[in-house]
Amino acid sequence: MIVILNGKNITVADDTTLATLLAQEHIDTANTAIAVDDVVVSRSRWAEYTLKDNSRILLIKATQGGWEKQAINLYGINQR
Repeated sequence: MIVILNGKNITVADDTTLATLLAQEHIDTANTAIAVDDVVVSRSRWAEYTLKDNSRILLIKATQGGWEKQAINLYGINQR
């Protein structure tokens, strides 16, 4: 299946979790917040959060002095 990670199409296996995707893509998750389909997913749920075909994943990394936007659209994110 295909998921969209910060605007880039990524092919993953069915039933891939968010944690598996992060490991597969070698993403450093320190100081990182993640939203899937405009909803923030807490770090404690990454290992159990199963992605769906065409899931839109937004990674936001905190940097010294503020948040660095690493994707196109930050609007409309809700806490899940």
